[in-house]
Amino acid sequence: MKKLLAVMLVLTMAGMASASMVIGVGGVYDPPDTQIVVPPSTDVVISIYAPEEMDQGLYILGVAAGNPGDLSIGSATIVYPGSNPSMDMTDDEDIADMLGIDNPWLGMSLTDIVAPVDPVVGLLVNGITFHCDGPGDVELVLYNGNTGDLLDTQVIHQPEPMTMVLLGLGGLFLRRRK
Repeated sequence: MKKLLAVMLVLTMAGMASASMVIGVGGVYDPPDTQIVVPPSTDVVISIYAPEEMDQGLYILGVAAGNPGDLSIGSATIVYPGSNPSMDMTDDEDIADMLGIDNPWLGMSLTDIVAPVDPVVGLLVNGITFHCDGPGDVELVLYNGNTGDLLDTQVIHQPEPMTMVLLGLGGLFLRRRK
Protein backbone atom coordinates (compact mmCIF):
# COMPACT_ATOMS: atom_id res chain seq x y z
CA MET A 1 0.00 0.00 0.00
CA LYS A 2 2.83 2.40 0.86
CA LYS A 3 4.53 1.70 -2.48
CA LEU A 4 1.30 2.42 -4.36
CA LEU A 5 0.85 5.67 -2.46
CA ALA A 6 4.46 6.69 -3.19
CA VAL A 7 4.05 5.95 -6.93
CA MET A 8 0.80 7.97 -7.06
CA LEU A 9 2.50 10.88 -5.28
CA VAL A 10 5.46 10.87 -7.69
CA LEU A 11 3.15 10.70 -10.73
CA THR A 12 1.05 13.55 -9.38
CA MET A 13 4.10 15.74 -8.83
CA ALA A 14 5.46 14.88 -12.29
CA GLY A 15 2.09 15.77 -13.84
CA MET A 16 2.00 19.11 -12.06
CA ALA A 17 5.62 19.85 -13.03
CA SER A 18 4.75 19.53 -16.70
CA ALA A 19 1.62 21.68 -16.47
CA SER A 20 1.56 24.37 -19.12
CA MET A 21 -0.43 26.94 -17.12
CA VAL A 22 -0.85 27.81 -13.43
CA ILE A 23 -3.27 29.91 -11.35
CA GLY A 24 -2.06 32.92 -9.37
CA VAL A 25 -4.10 34.42 -6.53
CA GLY A 26 -3.93 38.00 -5.26
CA GLY A 27 -0.81 38.77 -7.31
CA VAL A 28 1.10 35.73 -6.02
CA TYR A 29 2.37 33.24 -8.61
CA ASP A 30 1.08 29.70 -7.85
CA PRO A 31 0.84 30.16 -4.05
CA PRO A 32 0.68 27.11 -1.76
CA ASP A 33 -2.95 26.28 -0.94
CA THR A 34 -2.36 26.71 2.78
CA GLN A 35 -1.52 30.41 2.37
CA ILE A 36 -4.66 31.59 0.61
CA VAL A 37 -7.21 32.80 3.16
CA VAL A 38 -9.97 35.15 1.99
CA PRO A 39 -12.84 36.36 4.20
CA PRO A 40 -16.35 35.52 2.93
CA SER A 41 -18.06 38.16 0.73
CA THR A 42 -14.67 39.40 -0.47
CA ASP A 43 -13.18 39.71 -3.95
CA VAL A 44 -9.73 38.43 -4.87
CA VAL A 45 -7.84 38.85 -8.17
CA ILE A 46 -6.97 35.69 -10.10
CA SER A 47 -4.22 35.52 -12.73
CA ILE A 48 -3.18 32.82 -15.19
CA TYR A 49 0.50 32.20 -15.90
CA ALA A 50 2.30 30.18 -18.57
CA PRO A 51 5.57 29.00 -16.94
CA GLU A 52 6.63 27.33 -20.19
CA GLU A 53 5.73 27.54 -23.85
CA MET A 54 2.11 26.52 -24.28
CA ASP A 55 -0.09 25.16 -27.04
CA GLN A 56 -2.83 27.22 -28.66
CA GLY A 57 -6.42 26.24 -28.05
CA LEU A 58 -9.16 26.49 -25.43
CA TYR A 59 -8.38 26.74 -21.72
CA ILE A 60 -11.07 26.58 -19.04
CA LEU A 61 -11.00 28.17 -15.58
CA GLY A 62 -13.85 27.26 -13.27
CA VAL A 63 -14.98 26.86 -9.69
CA ALA A 64 -15.29 23.21 -8.64
CA ALA A 65 -18.94 22.17 -8.44
CA GLY A 66 -20.72 22.95 -5.18
CA ASN A 67 -18.14 25.51 -3.99
CA PRO A 68 -19.27 28.96 -2.77
CA GLY A 69 -18.04 31.63 -5.17
CA ASP A 70 -18.09 32.87 -8.74
CA LEU A 71 -15.77 34.32 -11.39
CA SER A 72 -16.05 37.60 -13.29
CA ILE A 73 -13.96 38.97 -16.17
CA GLY A 74 -15.24 42.54 -15.99
CA SER A 75 -11.76 44.04 -15.48
CA ALA A 76 -9.65 41.15 -16.80
CA THR A 77 -7.01 41.69 -19.47
CA ILE A 78 -5.19 39.21 -21.68
CA VAL A 79 -1.43 39.75 -21.81
CA TYR A 80 -0.79 37.65 -24.88
CA PRO A 81 1.50 39.06 -27.57
CA GLY A 82 1.19 38.28 -31.27
CA SER A 83 -2.09 36.40 -31.16
CA ASN A 84 -5.84 36.55 -31.54
CA PRO A 85 -7.04 35.85 -27.98
CA SER A 86 -10.58 35.90 -26.66
CA MET A 87 -12.01 35.40 -23.21
CA ASP A 88 -15.65 34.87 -22.32
CA MET A 89 -17.80 33.63 -19.44
CA THR A 90 -19.66 30.62 -20.80
CA ASP A 91 -22.54 28.53 -19.45
CA ASP A 92 -22.24 25.32 -21.47
CA GLU A 93 -23.72 22.83 -19.00
CA ASP A 94 -22.40 19.76 -20.84
CA ILE A 95 -18.77 20.84 -20.46
CA ALA A 96 -19.36 22.02 -16.89
CA ASP A 97 -20.87 18.64 -15.94
CA MET A 98 -18.09 16.73 -17.69
CA LEU A 99 -15.36 18.68 -15.85
CA GLY A 100 -17.21 18.94 -12.52
CA ILE A 101 -17.32 22.73 -12.43
CA ASP A 102 -20.08 25.25 -11.74
CA ASN A 103 -21.68 27.47 -14.37
CA PRO A 104 -20.76 29.96 -15.67
CA TRP A 105 -17.08 29.21 -16.31
CA LEU A 106 -14.33 31.15 -18.05
CA GLY A 107 -13.30 29.98 -21.51
CA MET A 108 -10.06 31.38 -22.93
CA SER A 109 -9.50 30.80 -26.63
CA LEU A 110 -5.83 31.37 -27.32
CA THR A 111 -4.96 31.06 -30.99
CA ASP A 112 -2.35 32.10 -33.53
CA ILE A 113 0.61 31.72 -31.21
CA VAL A 114 3.76 33.24 -32.69
CA ALA A 115 6.16 30.35 -32.13
CA PRO A 116 8.93 29.39 -31.90
CA VAL A 117 10.20 32.99 -32.28
CA ASP A 118 8.03 34.48 -29.50
CA PRO A 119 6.92 31.73 -27.11
CA VAL A 120 4.28 32.82 -24.65
CA VAL A 121 5.82 32.53 -21.20
CA GLY A 122 4.87 34.43 -18.03
CA LEU A 123 1.70 36.34 -17.18
CA LEU A 124 -1.06 35.40 -19.60
CA VAL A 125 -4.34 36.73 -18.12
CA ASN A 126 -4.64 39.27 -15.31
CA GLY A 127 -7.51 40.80 -13.36
CA ILE A 128 -10.05 37.94 -13.23
CA THR A 129 -12.22 38.65 -10.18
CA PHE A 130 -13.23 35.81 -7.87
CA HIS A 131 -16.01 36.67 -5.41
CA CYS A 132 -16.19 34.52 -2.28
CA ASP A 133 -19.83 33.90 -1.38
CA GLY A 134 -19.64 32.08 1.92
CA PRO A 135 -17.56 30.14 4.43
CA GLY A 136 -15.74 26.99 3.44
CA ASP A 137 -12.95 25.98 1.07
CA VAL A 138 -13.24 26.83 -2.62
CA GLU A 139 -11.31 24.99 -5.31
CA LEU A 140 -10.45 26.78 -8.55
CA VAL A 141 -9.55 24.46 -11.43
CA LEU A 142 -7.79 25.11 -14.74
CA TYR A 143 -8.25 22.67 -17.63
CA ASN A 144 -6.89 22.26 -21.12
CA GLY A 145 -10.14 22.35 -23.09
CA ASN A 146 -8.61 20.47 -26.02
CA THR A 147 -7.53 17.41 -24.04
CA GLY A 148 -9.55 17.70 -20.81
CA ASP A 149 -6.29 17.53 -18.79
CA LEU A 150 -6.26 19.23 -15.39
CA LEU A 151 -3.47 21.82 -15.45
CA ASP A 152 -3.67 23.40 -12.00
CA THR A 153 -5.85 23.80 -8.92
CA GLN A 154 -5.91 26.39 -6.15
CA VAL A 155 -7.78 26.09 -2.88
CA ILE A 156 -9.00 29.30 -1.26
CA HIS A 157 -9.85 28.98 2.43
CA GLN A 158 -12.76 31.05 3.72
CA PRO A 159 -13.06 31.00 7.51
CA GLU A 160 -16.50 30.89 9.08
CA PRO A 161 -17.62 34.24 10.52
CA MET A 162 -17.94 32.79 14.03
CA THR A 163 -14.35 31.53 13.86
CA MET A 164 -13.20 35.05 13.00
CA VAL A 165 -15.19 36.47 15.94
CA LEU A 166 -13.74 33.91 18.36
CA LEU A 167 -10.19 34.60 17.16
CA GLY A 168 -10.74 38.33 17.63
CA LEU A 169 -12.16 37.85 21.14
CA GLY A 170 -9.27 35.55 22.03
CA GLY A 171 -6.82 38.23 20.92
CA LEU A 172 -8.60 40.83 23.08
CA PHE A 173 -8.50 38.57 26.14
CA LEU A 174 -4.79 37.89 25.65
CA ARG A 175 -4.09 41.59 25.34
CA ARG A 176 -6.16 42.38 28.45
CA ARG A 177 -4.36 39.69 30.43
CA LYS A 178 -0.93 41.30 29.81
